[in-house]
Amino acid sequence: MTFSPSALWTLNSGLWTLDSGLWTLDSGLWTLDSGLWTLDSGLWTLDSGLWTLDSGLPK
Repeated sequence: MTFSPSALWTLNSGLWTLDSGLWTLDSGLWTLDSGLWTLDSGLWTLDSGLWTLDSGLPK
């Protein structure tokens, strides 16, 4: 994966990549060095970023 200044989000494929982080919807696997992910609420927070699984868009 190549670094992207802005986050990539694909709702259909369920893939999320940021820096070295990888999140896949199918397997429910989330890895990011300084990130918080909760599967139940479908929310993940990273510093000043907030994403919701429902909309798939940053707030």
